[in-house]
Amino acid sequence: MRKKNHTRKKDSGIFNLLYQDFKNNQKSKEKKEIKQKEDKIKKELEKIKQKDKEIKLKEKELLRLEELIKLKEKEQKLISVEQDQRENKLKLNEQNQILREKEQKITKKEQSLKEDELKLKEQNVINKENELKVATTEQKKKIKNLSLKRKNKKEKMLTLK
Repeated sequence: MRKKNHTRKKDSGIFNLLYQDFKNNQKSKEKKEIKQKEDKIKKELEKIKQKDKEIKLKEKELLRLEELIKLKEKEQKLISVEQDQRENKLKLNEQNQILREKEQKITKKEQSLKEDELKLKEQNVINKENELKVATTEQKKKIKNLSLKRKNKKEKMLTLK
């Protein structure tokens, strides 16, 4: 591909023509190479921009996921706190129930002790009454024996006289 230069001098030689053609060819090659490099750089720049966009999108997605994870962790903590509170409440209720049962046992024991005391007092009263009965019957027997002895003495004395 030769370009003719109309401003050439007539007396220029073949070497000058060849040299001019060579120069023109070099310039056109350089222009093509520059154009190709520019296109390549533009494409690479577009690729880099696209990758930057993708990276930014991924970063946004990561941030969103991190926020989601934080939210889920907070929810889990809240749930665990609520669960702990429920467990503590249940433990307290169980302890209160145990305390009530112990109190009931204690009151039953106290009541049974009072009943036992009453029974003992009643038994003591019955024993004392029985002792009194026995004592009165013994006194009656002694009185009878004495009266019999007196009668016997009187009879002896009467028989002796």
